[in-house]
Order: sequence, then structure tokens, then C-alpha cells
Amino acid sequence: MGVVFFRYKKNKPISDEVGCWQGAISFGYLDTKLKQGLAETDPEKEMCATLDIWSGKCHLAPGNAIYRFNEVKAACAGIVERWNMIAPPEGAIF
Repeated sequence: MGVVFFRYKKNKPISDEVGCWQGAISFGYLDTKLKQGLAETDPEKEMCATLDIWSGKCHLAPGNAIYRFNEVKAACAGIVERWNMIAPPEGAIF
């Protein structure tokens, strides 16, 4: 089981770091679903990839994908905690 993201950055390739992080997020997400009993098979890092449409380069999930995924989850949790304290920009309509 895997996931492929198609990425396009106007007029230039995405960085290797961006491709690596996106692969890590996709693998970590699938691994989380497996552990929650919502998936029936193991995800494979080699099948979790980000395809850069501009360059044609394929970025696979890195060896430390779970660590990176957990870093993203922690950052998102921090944003959620602070979201209500952030004033919207002037003129914003929500």
C-alpha cells in the first residue's frame, strides 16, 4: 500500500527536502491508519512518494519517515493550541 502525491511548483522543481517531508507524511499517515485498524496491509516506504511534475523526479519516503511524521503531528498540535489566540489579519473574512 502506498500513496503518490503529484507536486508542481511554478517554473522550478520542488526541493529534495520538501519531497522528503511529503513522502514521510504520507507514509506516517498510512502507518497510523494501519495501527488504528483502519487499513488491512502494511504501507511500504518505496510506495509512498512525491512526484515533482516540473522535473520528473520521484522523492520516496525517507528511512526516518515515522520520526518526521511525528514531528509534523507535534507542530500541528502546537498550532491547534494557539489558533484561537491568533488575531485574524485586518480585513479577513472567515
